[in-house]
Amino acid sequence: MGSVARLRSHHRRRGLRVAMTRAAHVAILAAGLAALLAACASEEMSPIPRAELEEREAALDEASARIAHLSDAGPTAAADLLDHEDARVRRAAARHLGSLGDAGALSVSDLIAALEDPSPRVRLEVARALGEIRDERALDPLVAHLTDDDRKVRLWAWKALKRYDLDTLVPRLMFHASQGTPLKDEAYEDEMGNRYETNVAIRERIPSLGREAVSHLVPYLSSDDLWIRINVMVVFRSLGPEAEEAIPALVELLEDEAPRIRSRAARTLGKIGDRHPSVVPALREALSDESKTVVADARSALKSIEKDPKKKREKRERGKTARGADPPEEAERPKKTGAPPPGAGPKKPRPGGADDLPSRR
Repeated sequence: MGSVARLRSHHRRRGLRVAMTRAAHVAILAAGLAALLAACASEEMSPIPRAELEEREAALDEASARIAHLSDAGPTAAADLLDHEDARVRRAAARHLGSLGDAGALSVSDLIAALEDPSPRVRLEVARALGEIRDERALDPLVAHLTDDDRKVRLWAWKALKRYDLDTLVPRLMFHASQGTPLKDEAYEDEMGNRYETNVAIRERIPSLGREAVSHLVPYLSSDDLWIRINVMVVFRSLGPEAEEAIPALVELLEDEAPRIRSRAARTLGKIGDRHPSVVPALREALSDESKTVVADARSALKSIEKDPKKKREKRERGKTARGADPPEEAERPKKTGAPPPGAGPKKPRPGGADDLPSRR
C-alpha cells in the first residue's frame, strides 16, 4: 500500500505542475494581448487614415491605367514612364520597350540609366529589354551588372549579353576581364575588390558560350597583358576537350618567358588532353624546366593524360601496330559438362560427405 500511495502522490504533484505551467502560459498570452491592444489604441500604431488609403487606391488606379495604355505608346512615351513612382509601371515600361525590338533603340540611354533602379525586379526587366534591343552602348553597363547584388539580375544581365554576336561580345568581355569595372570610387580597395569580382564573374560565365567562343579567344593567348592570357587559359580548362582548337597556341606558351604562363599552359594542356601529337612531347620537354612549379604542373598533366582509359587503349593499339604482330590467340578451353573428361577415374567421395554418413539400417 505504501508504494501505491507514493505513486498517487507523485501523479498529484505532476498534475499540479502541469496546471501551474498552463496557467502561467495563459497569463503571458493575456498580458501580451493587453499590450497589443494598448499599442493599437495609442498614436504609434494608429490605423491608416482613410485619406491615405484613398490616395493609395487612386495611385494604383492611375498606374493600372498607365500600364493598360502602354501597348499603344511609342518608345519616347514608354521611356518617360521609367521614372514613374510606382515600380510596377516602371517594370511594364521596360518590358514594353524590349518588345519594340530595334525601335526601342531610341530609348537605350533611358534603359541604361534604369539599370540603377532601386527595385531588383525593375533592373531585371531592363536587362531583359536591353538584350532584346542588342545595342552596343549597353554592353559595358550589362557587364557591370554581372556583379549585381541580386542573383536574378546577374542571370538576366548575362542572358542579355549572350544575345550579342561573339565578334562584338568577346572583345568587351576580355577588356573588362583585364581592366575590371570599378563600381565604386570611395577607396582604392573598393575599386580593386569590384574589379576582381567582375573578373571572376566573366571567367565563370564565358564557358557557357561553348566551343564557338574558342576561336575568338585563342588570339588573346598572345596578348601583352599577363592576366588576359591567364583568364583565357582558365576558360579553356573549364571547356576541357571542347577547347582543342587552342592546343597549338598552348604548346607555344610552354616556352614563354614568364614561368607563371608556362605553368598555366601545362595545366591547361592536361585538362584538354593529348588530341594533338605535339602535346605529350612538349610536356615531357617541360619536365626539364628551370621552374619547379612548371615541372610539377607538367608532370601532373602527363599523369592526367595517361590516366584516361581511352588514351590507354589507343596507346596499346599503337604498340601492337609497332610490333607488327598480333598477340597469339588463347586456346579454347573445353566446356564444363556433367560427364568427366576422358581418362579420368571414378569420382572419389569427399571426406565427411554424404558417403561417410552411417546407414539408418
